[in-house]
Amino acid sequence: MNRKESAQRWRKEIGVEIGAFDKPTPGIGPIYIDKAREFSGKPVPHIDYIGNA
Repeated sequence: MNRKESAQRWRKEIGVEIGAFDKPTPGIGPIYIDKAREFSGKPVPHIDYIGNA
């Protein structure tokens, strides 16, 4: 089972993905949370909320 199949099987409701950077889990549409607007000198392409968990 790959990442997309796992996400579709186990994720049934709205959720949060923390620190996805440039490799978010495929097949889901969560709220993206990260600590910084860029990582390793590259901008994080999708952030809905910046904060600490």
